Amino acid sequence: LSHMEDLMTKWGSNNDEIRRAYEKADFEVKKLKRPDFYALFGVSPLASEMELKKAYKIQAKLLHPDRLSGSNYTDEQRKEAETKFKLLGEGLEILCDDFK
Repeated sequence: LSHMEDLMTKWGSNNDEIRRAYEKADFEVKKLKRPDFYALFGVSPLASEMELKKAYKIQAKLLHPDRLSGSNYTDEQRKEAETKFKLLGEGLEILCDDFK
């Protein structure tokens, strides 16, 4: 992608076709770097929006930072749960939005 950035700055800044191809490639690369939200939610990639929201609520209850307070959990467990909790929110937003 860095080579494409060089080409974009040299040749594509005024060319709509090159700019669109670059933006599409950039989007696909970012998409590949995302975590597997379906696995995080524990649902099939064919799940409906209603199933996603139901799975989100279940997982959010399990991973909510307030639920993991107290001496039964280590700081590492809390940080891991907080990270997953944030990913759940991001995942719900992305999976329920057709454009993301």
